[in-house]
Amino acid sequence: MTRDRWRVPVPPHLHGKAPRKHWNANALAFLGDSVWELYVRRRFFYPPSARDSYFSQVVRHVRAETQELLYKRLLDSGFLTDAERDVLRWGRNATGVTPKRLADTGLKRETYRAATAMECLCGYLYLSDPERLHAVMGLLGLGDDDGAEGSSSKGSASATPAPAEASTGGGGS
Repeated sequence: MTRDRWRVPVPPHLHGKAPRKHWNANALAFLGDSVWELYVRRRFFYPPSARDSYFSQVVRHVRAETQELLYKRLLDSGFLTDAERDVLRWGRNATGVTPKRLADTGLKRETYRAATAMECLCGYLYLSDPERLHAVMGLLGLGDDDGAEGSSSKGSASATPAPAEASTGGGGS
């Protein structure tokens, strides 16, 4: 497959099942977590770098705090459809309490909920509209180099934010 046509791996065949009707928000966030990380790893893979550099950049961008910043940016962008906003709201409300491993870091519950919402949207779009997923990730600076491929005429929201110094803690889910 050529670079111009690259996307994430082909979604599984859903046998006519709609993602929101047959999977709960936590299941879509579970899938979306891996999709998010693939986009982040792809974004920082080039130019070639030392392994530690790859690791620190990826960790910074899969953290719940960064996902929360991008969640806010996405909501403010006007780029999302009403259905996508509903998926974000659904994913945000799906989480219970902050996982114990993250609560010890002082991570706020709202941060974790926003991160789960982003992962839920990624999982949903991966299954239902991979081209739209690529456009959303491009808007967030996690797509192709220009950060705007597939985005609307509203333009790109620029590159990903520079989050606070990362620890080796995990992401949003």
